[in-house]
Amino acid sequence: MMKIKFYSTIVLLLAACCITMAQHKSKLKPGELSPDFKYEDSKGKVHSLSELRGKYVLIDFWASYCQPCKEELPCWKELIRKFKKEKIAFVTISIDYSREDWLEALKKEKLESLNLIIDNKDISFVIAYCVETIPRYVLLDKEGKIINLYMPRPSDPQMLKILQSLKCSS
Repeated sequence: MMKIKFYSTIVLLLAACCITMAQHKSKLKPGELSPDFKYEDSKGKVHSLSELRGKYVLIDFWASYCQPCKEELPCWKELIRKFKKEKIAFVTISIDYSREDWLEALKKEKLESLNLIIDNKDISFVIAYCVETIPRYVLLDKEGKIINLYMPRPSDPQMLKILQSLKCSS
């Protein structure tokens, strides 16, 4: 049953992405203002992208069932430790179908980022970024403008170099 729900969610995301792309005939580009989101954290508090203005924002689209996503988490945590004193917000946005699975993964992984879930209520942010595969990383500047739509994975040394090049000191 879970596999059917999972595949249904993926098909819906891909279909919505294709429809959106066809309607707009363009996708987001570096330099453009990112669309906002309103997603819940593990305690049910709603967060938005706009509340993170003044910080660079590194977004990780992921899911608890995604093996490559889980393999990147140790490097994600290391980046958070390295940039703890910098003005960078690390945000995970889960596309998990099951809130319970997501909560269990958060408990197990002890992620120190802002961890949010789309909870299949509003997938417009994921559609805007046309997230077709996960993990997927996006970098925004302090004003919420897109710097990089396809950041390297945290395990790639390029990710560290890009973050070190930012002028993000407190």
